[in-house]
This record gives sequence, structure tokens and C-alpha cells, in this order.
Amino acid sequence: MPAVEVNAAVHKVAQRGVGERGPEAQEARGRGPGPGLPAGRIVCRVNRGSLEKDVIIVPSNRSQAWHVHTAADATIRETSVPDTKTVPHYHWNRIEYERAVEAGVFGPDARLELIEGAILAVGPQGSQHFTGIELVVDALRRTFGVGHRVRVQGPLAAGEDSEPEPDVAVVAGDARDFRDGHPTTALLVVEVSDDSLRHDRTVKQRLYARCGIPEYWILALPVERLEVHRDPADDGYRSVSIHRPGETVAPLAHPDAAIAIDDLLP
Repeated sequence: MPAVEVNAAVHKVAQRGVGERGPEAQEARGRGPGPGLPAGRIVCRVNRGSLEKDVIIVPSNRSQAWHVHTAADATIRETSVPDTKTVPHYHWNRIEYERAVEAGVFGPDARLELIEGAILAVGPQGSQHFTGIELVVDALRRTFGVGHRVRVQGPLAAGEDSEPEPDVAVVAGDARDFRDGHPTTALLVVEVSDDSLRHDRTVKQRLYARCGIPEYWILALPVERLEVHRDPADDGYRSVSIHRPGETVAPLAHPDAAIAIDDLLP
């Protein structure tokens, strides 16, 4: 999936506006992420009925409440992130991130992932990308039967500082098994890659391997092939095989299956 890091650049805070004395701030007081979040500023957009403002959320020094102030000049800058280790950022952990999501800090329409402590915005999907996802889902649901879930862009609790949302993941269990928490592993993870191919081959590949996921597929649309990663280690997968149109592949969890690569490619 395409990914960009969200960097909040706040140049100036309005001296007067929606502050602690304003009704909106009183409504927002106590509804922020709560204790344990970073002692810094988070830029977001707040909707209160007809009110829509770009704001910064700052923790109070006197209490655990969070307060909303209008930002006079707040912007969100999107930049390509081939490797999150090279970009300076606050290192979020997964608990902090989930609290912020539950508090509505990022807005209801935000499409985000937590990758190695960085919050990344997921780019819009093209028709070819979405078609690829649907074809992968169809093939895997035919292969994996009762006792497995084929999840589409669902969160995966991949360690203390990551919560990716892979395009497709096959997990053991029933839907209600994950009512109170996202799955922590998967039998198979698939990313359908176009513009995100480099990111998926590097950052995502290391992340899924470190999480111990036994098999990771990249459906590489630009080169029309399936890249199968197996044998996870701390620094990535030890085994990579390439499968092209006219060939078939069998998931590790179903070695007797034969999925045609032509059935996966849009």
C-alpha cells in the first residue's frame, strides 16, 4: 500500500481562538488520548457540528487533561518514506497509537498505519490495485476454509511499535476472536504493490519477518509477478521465490493447493 509519513509543522499558535476558555475546548477537555501519550503537539482536524478547525492538541502541565487550541498556521506535509529508520519522528508505541485512534485524534476518515513507531498515511487506491486485492481475496477464500479468516486491510498488532493494515491477511480463528484485540500474527500476509513496491519489499518485509509471520506475498503489479517470502528472521526473510503468469503457488499452510498467478493479477 502507498504510505507517506504525517509530519505536523505548527509555526504559530493563535493568541486568541478556541482555547481553554472556549466552549469547544471545554467539550474536548478530557476526551483526548489521555495519560501515556507523548508530551508534544498533535495536529488534527476537529469537527464539532458546523465547526471545523485545524487544531493542535497539547497536554496540560497541571493535569492529565488534553486541551485544544486553534492553530493559526498548521499544515500536514506528505513525503515519501522508503525507510522509516531514516526519518526523524516521535517513536509511538502501539498502545499510544490505539488510544489516539479511539479518541478520534486523527479524524474518522484518516487511513493510517503505525510502522516501526512512525504514523504513516495510506494513499488512495487505484482501480488496478483494488482489483488485485479482490482477486487475492477470492483465491485465498477458496483455499482456506472453515477456521480461517481472510481479512482485508485489517489492523495487525505486529509488536510493540507497529500496527500495519496489510491488504490481505489470513488468520486462524473466528471473527469474534478479535473483538477485543487485533490479531498478533497471521498464516499469510499479502501486499498488492504498485507505487509502494519499494516500501513493501523493504520496510514491510522486515516488519512481517520480525513479527514471525511465516509467509509474505507481494503481488508486484508493475512487473506482473508474485514474490513469495518465507523463513522469517530478525532482519528479513531468508527465502524469496518469484512466480510469473502461467505458474502456480501453494501457501505453506496449504501445500496441496495450487493457486494460479493468472488468477491473482488484474
